Amino acid sequence: MFKYSRSDKGGTLMLVFGFIIMLSFIAVPLAMNTNVGLLQAKTGGNSEAAFAKAHSAMTVFGRLYEDMTEREGISSPNNTEAKIVSLLDQVNAIEALDAEATLVRNSSNEPIEIIFTAKYGNGNQTRSGKVKYKLDAIYVAPVVPPTSTPTPAPTSPPGPTPVPTAPVPNPGGKVLIKANVVGDPYFNKVFAACYVGATAGEALPAKHFNNGFEYTDFEKWFDPTTDYYLNKIDSTTSYAFQNVFPDERMTNVSSISNSTTANELVIEKSRNAINHAGDVRIYKQNGINDAEVIIDKENSKSIVASGNLEFSKEIRNIVVVNGNVQVGKKLTIANSSNSNMTFKGDIHVRGDMQIGTDSDVGEITIEGDLVVGGKLTLNKSIKKLTVNGDIVAGSLSVSSSINVNVNIIGSVVVNGNADFNTINGTSITIGGNFISIGTVQFLGTWNAKFTVMKTMAAAGTISFGTFNSGGSLEVLGDLISKSDILFTGDLNNGVSIGKSLVASGKVQFKVSNAKGTIAIAENLLTKSSLTFTGDLNASIKVGKTIMAIGDVSISTINGNGEMIIGEHFITKSNLSFTSSVNGKVVLENGMLIVYQNAIFGDKLNNVDWNKIKMKGFNVGLKTTFSAEYGNANHTKKYICIT
Repeated sequence: MFKYSRSDKGGTLMLVFGFIIMLSFIAVPLAMNTNVGLLQAKTGGNSEAAFAKAHSAMTVFGRLYEDMTEREGISSPNNTEAKIVSLLDQVNAIEALDAEATLVRNSSNEPIEIIFTAKYGNGNQTRSGKVKYKLDAIYVAPVVPPTSTPTPAPTSPPGPTPVPTAPVPNPGGKVLIKANVVGDPYFNKVFAACYVGATAGEALPAKHFNNGFEYTDFEKWFDPTTDYYLNKIDSTTSYAFQNVFPDERMTNVSSISNSTTANELVIEKSRNAINHAGDVRIYKQNGINDAEVIIDKENSKSIVASGNLEFSKEIRNIVVVNGNVQVGKKLTIANSSNSNMTFKGDIHVRGDMQIGTDSDVGEITIEGDLVVGGKLTLNKSIKKLTVNGDIVAGSLSVSSSINVNVNIIGSVVVNGNADFNTINGTSITIGGNFISIGTVQFLGTWNAKFTVMKTMAAAGTISFGTFNSGGSLEVLGDLISKSDILFTGDLNNGVSIGKSLVASGKVQFKVSNAKGTIAIAENLLTKSSLTFTGDLNASIKVGKTIMAIGDVSISTINGNGEMIIGEHFITKSNLSFTSSVNGKVVLENGMLIVYQNAIFGDKLNNVDWNKIKMKGFNVGLKTTFSAEYGNANHTKKYICIT
């Protein structure tokens, strides 16, 4: 007989095994979900990295393309298909960019844009990014009639009509406007017809309205135009600072010896060249120096001073320095208002330079460059300062409440901040560019004319105070900031920009008086907000397009005020009129394009349809007019579609 006894070990093992099976049912889905989340996070980062690589390649191409065409677009003889293809091949050959550029042609086989594609990641986590760069129309040489043809007029056909450099928006109607909420009026009745063939002032026909568009369509219609101007901001702000610093001249002044081993040398009369390892003072110890002082040169140099160099206030006659000047420490010019100084070479100062100490200064002429490693200060009124070369300085300061008459034939380049305080009169003229690596501030009140014959640009904020009737700003090229451009004081006189105003930050105008005209010949472009504060009693004229990435806010436009825009008025955010509109708002050959909300409220109550004119009215989201405009018995027209 066998004897059997019961064992509990097998049952226990079965319970453990069952528990493991239950855990696997719970843990495996959780692990899979976690893995999916990690994969999505990883591939999202890969998408951003791919887009950044593509955008970097586009920026490099855009900068080279602007340089090749000298920023003249269709007008540049270099803007040919062959040169574009050659440039494209060069960019594709740059291994560091790690992106592929592809030329896109239209139905006529003409190049119209470049698509930059980049990839990032490994295996199934690889993601791609793509950006587009719009090309200007290909240059077409004008047809010149042969001179040997005896006929009085050329028989060849005229050259092609120039096309716009920016893509033309192609919306689905003249007015794109949605209801505030379902069932609310579209406010279609506020629009009048002013285009050719219509009876001016009559209701805009229903065929020109699109009240049911999708936002994705809105972006498709307007993104090409907006992206063109966005690329314009990036290329313009980058181009302005190419090859500015390091400047070889600043490197040279930093190597000037500032070690002093000799006592002060005092010069009272004409003499040969000076090479002194200490301080030098041109001064008459026993009284006022009325004699002419001429310093000759040796090996192109007239004065070499390791220490300080001072032209004292006692000098009341003519001083001529025939060669270059090198100063190891500080240069001070304190000569009286009756004196006349001429430097026939360059002035290089390792330290600071100050013009004016206790009294006003006479005439100073520098026939070469003025290079100051430290701070250049205009401390007192100057009868006349002329620099035939460039001014290059570590920083620049013009003191308050002085009269200045400054004429720089070349450019002014500041490797820091430039501050201009209250100026009482006369003028400052810069014949070349005015470039600051820091900020530029016009503090206080200006009664002088400030003119830049080419480009004015700053890496930091550019801010202007009040311009009185005797003060004005004129920049014949572009006004550019990689930060903000602010007009913080009243404009009682004109502001004129010969090309475009471009800012990577915000732009703000405070406008008030009738003479404070703002004239911008080409575009006003900002990657942030645009604000007009105060009462507009004068004209704001922009020859081409206004485009802001951020919000646009416009305050009071009085009856004698006007805003005239040659082409489009674009914001990728919101547009609001914060106070009453009594003057003109005219888009001569363009559209209003608002990506988000447009707020008019009751601000148009005092205007008729013939004061607000544009070729198209396009708002992507909500448009707000006064509620009374939607009443059946309200028939007044406010906006004219041309």
